[in-house]
Amino acid sequence: MSEIIGVVYPVPSNLLQRIFSGKDVFIKHPTCFKQLKPGHKVLFYASHEIRGILGEATIKSVEMMKLD
Repeated sequence: MSEIIGVVYPVPSNLLQRIFSGKDVFIKHPTCFKQLKPGHKVLFYASHEIRGILGEATIKSVEMMKLD
């Protein structure tokens, strides 16, 4: 497998405005989250009516959280 440098993350378009307003965002990407590192990119794909990449972000930190 080649090196991962980012991820495309599908988000319902009605939630993207909240992400783009400057708030911290929690994202768990189920298939490659253990390989993501600070500095990698996240591309936000509007998954409903718009159907396109609308923005990008740079990962500040990756934290493993407990289930509780």
